[in-house]
Amino acid sequence: MKDIPEQCFYSCSSLQEVILPINAETIGTRAFADCPSLYDVYFPRSVNTISSSAFNNTPFVCFHVYYDSYAHQFAIENRISYTLRDGVKLGDVNGDGSVNINDVTTIQRTLAELESLEGIYLYAADTNRDTMVNISDATAVQMFLAEYDIPYSIGQVLTR
Repeated sequence: MKDIPEQCFYSCSSLQEVILPINAETIGTRAFADCPSLYDVYFPRSVNTISSSAFNNTPFVCFHVYYDSYAHQFAIENRISYTLRDGVKLGDVNGDGSVNINDVTTIQRTLAELESLEGIYLYAADTNRDTMVNISDATAVQMFLAEYDIPYSIGQVLTR
C-alpha cells in the first residue's frame, strides 16, 4: 500500500503501534488523528508526503525514522518525538558502534579541517545539540568518557 488514505485510522482509540509498509509514500489527511493510545509509528525511507493533520491529537506518538528522511524532517518541524532507526549513538562519530577516544580525535580532526564529517555522523558529532560542531562537543565526549555527570545523552541512540 503506497498511500495511507485520509482518515484511515481516524479516532481508533485502541491503536498503539503502526509499522508502515516498506513502499508507503503518502500519509493522508487525519489518517492517524485522534488516536490517543498511538505510541509508535515506524516509517520506511520511502515516505515523501505527510499531511499536516495526519497525527493531530496523538499526544504520545513517537516516530521511528531514518536520518534525514522526509519523516525525520517532519518530526523535527512539528516537534514530534522521534528515534532514529539508523541506530547511531550520540557521540559515535566514526560509526564503530561505541563512543570512545577515537570519536574525540575525529571531532578534533574535523575542526582542524583534516577530516570531514557528513550526514548522520555530523549529526552524531553535535553532542550538546546546539546545531554546530565545535570544541565543546569534543569536550563533552571526553567528560562522558571520564564518567563526569553531563546533561547530554551521549552513548544513547539519537532521539528527540
